[in-house]
Amino acid sequence: IITRKPAFTKENEVHGQVALSGSSNPEGGNVYGNVSLSGPGASGLVAVARRDYSDTYGGHHANVPNSEFRDEQARAVLNLKPYENLALSFEAMKSVGHDIGIPGGPSSMPAQARVAYPRTDFSFLSLDATLDVDSPYLKMLEASFFYSENKRRVRVDQIPPASSGPY
Repeated sequence: IITRKPAFTKENEVHGQVALSGSSNPEGGNVYGNVSLSGPGASGLVAVARRDYSDTYGGHHANVPNSEFRDEQARAVLNLKPYENLALSFEAMKSVGHDIGIPGGPSSMPAQARVAYPRTDFSFLSLDATLDVDSPYLKMLEASFFYSENKRRVRVDQIPPASSGPY
């Protein structure tokens, strides 16, 4: 999950970042990018990321089946300072995963069964407010309001047919 936050600056500034990475175990890669704008009264950030990896391999090149995953994330933040003593921050985040394998084995399911999340969906919205108070008893007041939703569907397939035994 992308957690970078924009800050207020004395002068107007624009920044950006792109990062690429890859690995051989598990085989796959990441891409990440953001653009941020900042100034004395407002700052903002838009960021996106994508990850895509195949199954992991353990010792002696043993495949850990069903350990692959792919997901995308996006996040937008807007900070406003309408008054010298009041700061507001709005944030929206979305993360979606596709065909996320859940490695396992015969302890919980038949050995050939495959368990996965065909899709995960995480959404987050927030509003934060900070009020600096000029008081000998109280330094500041902060309030946070947020909404979060996490959806996951589980798929179990490749289950062998039930055997007809003596029971």
